[in-house]
Amino acid sequence: MLVKSFLPISFDIWWYPTCYVLFLVVEPFVYTGLKGLGRDRHIILCISILVVYCGMAFIPGSFDLTYTPIFCVSIYVLMAAYKWFIRPAPSEVLWAMVFMGYLLGLPYYALAYIKGTVGYYALNVGLSIPTLCIGLGTFLLFQRMHFRSVLINCLAACSFGVYLISDHPVAREILWQKLLTFDIVSSWGPLLLTSLCILVVLYLALSAIDALRQCLFAITIDRRKGWLFNCVWDLTVEHRIKPGLNAFLVKYGRDV
Repeated sequence: MLVKSFLPISFDIWWYPTCYVLFLVVEPFVYTGLKGLGRDRHIILCISILVVYCGMAFIPGSFDLTYTPIFCVSIYVLMAAYKWFIRPAPSEVLWAMVFMGYLLGLPYYALAYIKGTVGYYALNVGLSIPTLCIGLGTFLLFQRMHFRSVLINCLAACSFGVYLISDHPVAREILWQKLLTFDIVSSWGPLLLTSLCILVVLYLALSAIDALRQCLFAITIDRRKGWLFNCVWDLTVEHRIKPGLNAFLVKYGRDV
């Protein structure tokens, strides 16, 4: 685990950073491809994505692409279509979308209660109808809100660090399987109130740890931010891969 922690993307320690980094590799090409599709074919692609994902949500045991770079690409395709081709929806429509998402989610929750993993699987698929309505509607609503808070900005700056710490396999096992199990938390008092207090305290504690990490990085690694990557890029890509690729295309490539 120690070796894996030094190469978290390669060993998929955290699904979100891994998917996001891999998505960034292909994002420029996806953007160019979407621009070349045009409006009509782009909309057809969006409909195809929704049909596939929403259809899979009703088939327990089918393959789930939520925790893969394909999911990030799918979200990108949908948001690009909304941004490029759709007029901004009124706030009333977005609130209705969120409400409908929760309303449509009720049968899933009932199914989860009766059949266990069946309903949970339907809700857990990232582009199922309820999660898509709630997630997209909430995102677009908050996108229109403009306010400034030093406290919120400070906590938000630490949120990614909180996620990385709490979702690390070692920390996850200690926190959620040993220290804060359901039986232990429920024995401390009212479950809902106790859980809320634990989450707040845990978030603040992990935020403090990440704040110390940011201070340490500010006086060490971040003093020359990106220098190691630039050195590796120049030595490998610029001086070796690009000349070799150009020579290969000149010798074996076809004229286009």
